[in-house]
Amino acid sequence: MNTPTPIIVIGAGGHAKVLIDALTRMQETILGAVDIDPAKHGTAVLGVRVLGGEDVVDGHPARSILLVNGI
Repeated sequence: MNTPTPIIVIGAGGHAKVLIDALTRMQETILGAVDIDPAKHGTAVLGVRVLGGEDVVDGHPARSILLVNGI
């Protein structure tokens, strides 16, 4: 993949960890992750910050990010 477009991972659980690990190994730029669980907001998954809920995605123009489904 290795694209300059930053990535937001949807989800911050087990599957997201696998994807974050793979993306990190590929040296992709990960802006952060989002999750519906408020207890995860502000925490980190493998060093990637959980930015908040899925509404965070709405704050980015569609063509400015890539989404990776980690649910």
